[in-house]
Amino acid sequence: MTLSERHIKAYDADTPPDPPAHKDRLSSHCSVGLTIVSPADSRLLLWPDASRARNNFNVSAALRASLPPEELPEVALRDIRPVEIDDQPGDVLLFPGSSVWHARRNGARAVNLYLKFNDFDSDPLGEDPRTPGRRADTIAALNDGPVTARIPVLSRRLDTVTRVYTRDREARSSGPPSGTSRRSRSRTANCCCCCARPTACAPSASSPASWRPRGSTTAPSRPAPAGWPSAGSTSTLRRRRRWPTTSR
Repeated sequence: MTLSERHIKAYDADTPPDPPAHKDRLSSHCSVGLTIVSPADSRLLLWPDASRARNNFNVSAALRASLPPEELPEVALRDIRPVEIDDQPGDVLLFPGSSVWHARRNGARAVNLYLKFNDFDSDPLGEDPRTPGRRADTIAALNDGPVTARIPVLSRRLDTVTRVYTRDREARSSGPPSGTSRRSRSRTANCCCCCARPTACAPSASSPASWRPRGSTTAPSRPAPAGWPSAGSTSTLRRRRRWPTTSR
């Protein structure tokens, strides 16, 4: 069992009395709450009979952002009666935090100690006291004998794995020989296109599936990923992204 989160939550005096339900992050497979202060009208609400789909995101808010309007908790849970728990100081509450919708009604001035656990060795926040020792043992193992004799596993501190679409450019004399810009090749840029050119981009008029920097005469060999704006949507692209106005 891995401890993935531990903190004391003290609700502010102006906390909304009826907040929308949420699910904890993926690593919070088992959520444990120890009640310290509970106002007389405060209740923990659980919806165990609603959708039990697990939150596969590393933050609770990301799940909400991914849901269509009809699946938001304030809509999906409207006709489902929650389980109300009138917890008192000293009570211990345990439930599947990443798969059960839950919320605290009238939580103003409530204080709880929260502990989150999982059984798949995930500790992205580094909360488990054993995580630093695990890393030290891993480094020692790598320095003791050939790497091929070791079995690789996911790190406890692994948080997210994402895919960033960049674009190829013509090789320059000062650029890497592979025909891509240094920034594009490093795969560390935050934007989705023209990472090495700090100007706006536009679709190719002659080839809707290709993308090129504004003013470029050679289209890249890689087609635009699915879901990118099609030809003629330059204004949409400009509204969604703010490009630097000066070059390095």
